[in-house]
Amino acid sequence: MRRPFGRPRGIGGVMQPRGVGRRLAAGALAAVLVTAASACGDDPSDQTGSEVTVVDALGRTVVLPEVPGRVTVAGRAAFMIFNAVYLFPGGSDRLAGLEIGRESDRAFAELVDPDLADKTILGKNVGSEEIAGTDPDLVILKSYMANDLGAPLEQLGIPVLYLDLETPEQYERDIDVLGTVLCEPDRAAEVLSFYRDRVRRITSATDELADDARPTVLVLQHDASEGTAIFDVPPASWLQTTMVTLAGGRPVWTDEAGGDGWTRVGFEQIAAWDPDQIYIISYTADSEAVVEGLQADPAWQALGAVGAGSIYGWPGDYSSWDQPDSRWILGLTWLFTKVQPDLGSDVDIMGEIEAFFTGLYRLSPAEVESDVVPALFGSLP
Repeated sequence: MRRPFGRPRGIGGVMQPRGVGRRLAAGALAAVLVTAASACGDDPSDQTGSEVTVVDALGRTVVLPEVPGRVTVAGRAAFMIFNAVYLFPGGSDRLAGLEIGRESDRAFAELVDPDLADKTILGKNVGSEEIAGTDPDLVILKSYMANDLGAPLEQLGIPVLYLDLETPEQYERDIDVLGTVLCEPDRAAEVLSFYRDRVRRITSATDELADDARPTVLVLQHDASEGTAIFDVPPASWLQTTMVTLAGGRPVWTDEAGGDGWTRVGFEQIAAWDPDQIYIISYTADSEAVVEGLQADPAWQALGAVGAGSIYGWPGDYSSWDQPDSRWILGLTWLFTKVQPDLGSDVDIMGEIEAFFTGLYRLSPAEVESDVVPALFGSLP
């Protein structure tokens, strides 16, 4: 549900074999950061000719002859990548092309990038030849696009950098890599400090909780786009599950979840779990409106969580906060206030929203009020 603003309550690279693994070791990460410092120097405007070396999400060492002036982001979930690029002040200047598949992603890009009209907007499921037409110095893709899109691009002689951005650990690693590639390592450190501070605040309160102090939690993705409501649960390794554990809950669905994607579940299974709390994710409707519909359903009213009023619509703005997008930190912070309301009672979620968009995307408080807050949906104050 779009809601009016209300004042906050308190308001051609060289690659090594892939066998080095998907996670950077501390020593390798330190080496990358040293390379970043030497390549960027003290004057970000004078970086031509500076070789850049990074280790990407597939464990490949990628060597660029200089800091890329034209970067194109494409492939599935491209919005997760360009939203990360926009965390850097120079990211907008370096972006030459973006694959944008949803109008909400375009709207957010227009908000944070005043020069978006000068960039090439690529359609959904774009091919390598179209990407090559943006004349990129570097293409950034999600790691699972290596075979489908990355290999054809590399055959055209275009350097490709792969990112994961799927877990908190991967997000931290990949933001460091972007800081190197964009020649903004100091900004990468600032961004990571924002995330680390909030994760630390939450985990310091939840790490030592006994099982009986952790409510049982069920996260469901709802989709009624085909006329019939269906529900899915995420894999045990996915971010949605990780956030539940970090926030102090016990996910009840992990034994039934598959490993590669969302798993369909019926109401009988949901009723058998009968968790203390239910969280509804929707990518096609306002999750709060979905919750209201479920609360009016006699079958759902028999569930303990619904009877206790402990069913919530996962919030979002231009994108849902459950995804491995930059907003996952807002999703985790909000979830903490619901899963452990006593421990999270001092968290001002509306204040966190403002801090996120002003601190990370450099929007003014007035822009947050006029553009972000009206786009909010889900169970928010």
